[in-house]
Amino acid sequence: MRMDRLRDNFPSAKPIVMFLCWVVILLAAPERGSAAEKIYPKPQGWDQLVEAAKREGTIVFYAPTGIDRRGAGIIEEAFKKSYPGITVQKNVGSGSMTLSRTLTERRANRYIPDVFIGGTSTLLLGLKPAGALQPLGPNLILPEVLDKSGWLMNRLWWADAQEPYTTLMFLGYVQTMGAVNTKLANPREFTSYWDFLNPKWKGKIVAHDIRRGGTGGVVVRFVYKHPQLGPRYLERLFSEMDITLTGEVRQTVDFLGIGRYALGLFVGSENLLQAQEQGLPVALVPAEQLKEGSPIAPSGGSIALMDRAPHPNAAKLFVNWLLSREGQIAYQESIALPSLRVDIPKTGLYSFDIPKPAVQYAAGGAEDYSRIGAEAIRDVVTRALTKAGRQ
Repeated sequence: MRMDRLRDNFPSAKPIVMFLCWVVILLAAPERGSAAEKIYPKPQGWDQLVEAAKREGTIVFYAPTGIDRRGAGIIEEAFKKSYPGITVQKNVGSGSMTLSRTLTERRANRYIPDVFIGGTSTLLLGLKPAGALQPLGPNLILPEVLDKSGWLMNRLWWADAQEPYTTLMFLGYVQTMGAVNTKLANPREFTSYWDFLNPKWKGKIVAHDIRRGGTGGVVVRFVYKHPQLGPRYLERLFSEMDITLTGEVRQTVDFLGIGRYALGLFVGSENLLQAQEQGLPVALVPAEQLKEGSPIAPSGGSIALMDRAPHPNAAKLFVNWLLSREGQIAYQESIALPSLRVDIPKTGLYSFDIPKPAVQYAAGGAEDYSRIGAEAIRDVVTRALTKAGRQ
């Protein structure tokens, strides 16, 4: 029965009707205080910053390849929609290319980018020592950016090992070391990294050759640094398990998919999940079930503010916007990887990539991981293979 008909036919029911209406409203309303619902005040001086940015009229940022995975211009259009009148210029390239380009420009006294988005190694080991970055913290002024409850694990993901803090990670997708052919192994039986050393898997493992860098790099550095794993674990893995190494991740996945091997290591979640979609009997070992923990990787999703930025007000505005909910929704949509903000939807992403709210993750892009050089990893693996008579 409609409420208005109940009210008209039974005047005495008016208090009941009002009570029921309030119950419906309260039940339908989202939980108070949730991060996604918060309305933040405008920080002091925000309007003046916007006007100053519009007078400068331009923001230039360097960005990693892959930023336009789901279509070019998503980030630029979203920013211009909120702040019309400011031209956005984006230059895309690999980390090594943009680092070399930036340092060459600065040696010639040419200061072009205002903001640099990229991998933490590029920023912290390349640009920061060159004095090319300014402290980022004092330039973060939006309350929704500074509210740690809006970020994974209630923290801002600074990558710097020490002050001044220049580099903030804003993307993070879960990394796991292993995968299985589901006809030959059950991913749920692995609850520790040491389970990959079970003698029953000897000769039944294929792995991406991590000495070549790239895929698996975050995981292997996590293992190398972990006090319960470390170089000793990697030496045993590569000397005892008769692992077949391949130079191409795709080949590693193919070998696993056709059942030539039961386990695959250092293959990357995206490669495996794509193989799953193609109907291959493969599955990732859930990172959260490994008791030693797991890292998350920023995958080029770190931001820094350039020293001597030619458009300082537009740069400050852009950084705050990009780290806001609106900016992170746009960036996440563009690159198809999860933002570290927990107050935005994660639609259209691989569920395996998304960090779980109750799990503690290591910051795989932090400086102390980045400083574990490729040479150290290569030395450990090569020494182990030599010990096994395979080098």
